[in-house]
Parts: sequence; structure tokens; C-alpha cells
Amino acid sequence: MPKEYSPNAFSIVQSIAEERIREAQLNGAFDDLPGKGAPLHLEDESGIPEELRMAYHVLKNAGMVPREVQERKEISNLADILEKGCDEHTRVSGMRRLEALVLHAKLRTGKSIALHVDEDAYLDRILERIARAKKKGK
Repeated sequence: MPKEYSPNAFSIVQSIAEERIREAQLNGAFDDLPGKGAPLHLEDESGIPEELRMAYHVLKNAGMVPREVQERKEISNLADILEKGCDEHTRVSGMRRLEALVLHAKLRTGKSIALHVDEDAYLDRILERIARAKKKGK
């Protein structure tokens, strides 16, 4: 049967760790660390559920990006490219790809994807253009 630890066991370990950190500080163990004196660049993690923050942080440090973030970035990049203008064939194929990405994200999350501040009007224009291009192609 596994031994259960009292809440005091954690407090004892925490106290020992804090004491060793204080000793290391007094001995100058942290004096030559890279970035000493520079401000910390903390990220806003308020949009990430608390229980997932550590996992997201580990993935990010490993160069991995959560699927939702990668998908959102692809949608945003594609929308920017289409907004700037390109030839008709590229625009139609890009709009179809954008429509598929937005639909996939919406089905997966149950929420609409905000492309811009005026997202609804912009998305409506894109979907309208795709529908016109489909009719033209038939």
C-alpha cells in the first residue's frame, strides 16, 4: 500500500529548497547567469487554461506549436495574402483553402474564427467571392 504524505511533508521539502536557494545566492552562484539585470519577457498566458500552461510552455520551448495556434496563423497569413491581392487563379484557390481552414476550425472548436476586427463582413465577402467563383467555374 502506498504511503500517503501529509501536507507538512511538502512544506518541509519546500523549506529545504528555499534554504538552499538562499545559500546559493549568498555564495554568488547566480551572479554570472546570462541575462542578469535584464528585464524578463513574460508572456500573457491568460488565454490558456491553467492546467495546460506548462504543457504549452514545454511544447513551445521544443519548437512545437499547438495545432490551434498553427491553424490560426495559417488562416491569418492566407487572409493577409488574399487581402493584398494576387492573380485570379491564386486568389480563388486561396479563398477555397481559407474557406476549408475556417470551416475545419469552426467544426473542431465550435466557434467562429475572427480574421479581423470587422471579421463578419470580411468573412462574408470572402465566402461570397468563393461562391461567385464556383458559379463561374461551372
